[in-house]
Amino acid sequence: ATTLYNDTITDAVLITKPLLHRQPGTSLTALDRYHGVNAGHIIRHKDRLFYCNGTNVYYSSFAVDNEAPWFNPAFSFTVPEGHGPITGLASMDGLLVVFKRNQVFIVDGDGPPENGGNGTEFSPPRRIHTDQGCIDQRSITSTPKGLVFRSALGIHLLTRSFQVEF
Repeated sequence: ATTLYNDTITDAVLITKPLLHRQPGTSLTALDRYHGVNAGHIIRHKDRLFYCNGTNVYYSSFAVDNEAPWFNPAFSFTVPEGHGPITGLASMDGLLVVFKRNQVFIVDGDGPPENGGNGTEFSPPRRIHTDQGCIDQRSITSTPKGLVFRSALGIHLLTRSFQVEF
């Protein structure tokens, strides 16, 4: 069977119409979608999921109703300072808190859009002045005063003013 169709829209008019679909790999399309890798823990911060592996923090794209979270290798950043791997993650007052065994870092921002392009990127991890960090990610607990965590010396509190107290 054949169908006869008369195209009455000129190319000049067609170019002014919004795009309904973009081919993957073209400008402004979302990055390829992957599942997250096996991780010891995962947290929700703002509108994304975060997990860590060694000295890297990986995050998902923004949450979308009726869509599973997805990851891309470009959605990551490194926390290079300190000794050893990242030991835990937490969310406090709109900031991502990254723990190592002997250090604590904070990261601000909303992250890039789905296409990985420029947006409100995450800030570089900023170190909090302390020589204590978390040794057990299961111990990180949010309280009205801040984050409680287990360090090598005992239980510490990261206050909302980013001071570490025994």
